[in-house]
Amino acid sequence: MINAKRFAASLLTLALLLLAAPAWSATFTVNNTGDVADGNQGDGVCETVFGNGVCTLRAAIDEANVFGGNNTINIPAGTYTISLAGSEDNNLSGDFDIREPLKIRHSRAGGNPAC
Repeated sequence: MINAKRFAASLLTLALLLLAAPAWSATFTVNNTGDVADGNQGDGVCETVFGNGVCTLRAAIDEANVFGGNNTINIPAGTYTISLAGSEDNNLSGDFDIREPLKIRHSRAGGNPAC
């Protein structure tokens, strides 16, 4: 027979361990100034089409929004023009909709970080 006090203590320990677990975080690196959404949101890979290796700012935000946690997006110097017309709150078009904690780091011309 299971001791009720031991069982309760085990459950409490498990709950505390789960609460103390570190938050997940990911880093996405933009390599294209286009305005294209992520091709497979939530897979943890920033790509506009599976396997093409093209990561836009919108695609990186898509992944960060789905992935959750404290993510980082690295963006190189360049001009990022929003070209997807529309107005909604799911980052599908129009302005960029950031729904999770996020750091955006950019590089100056020449690749030097400016954070």
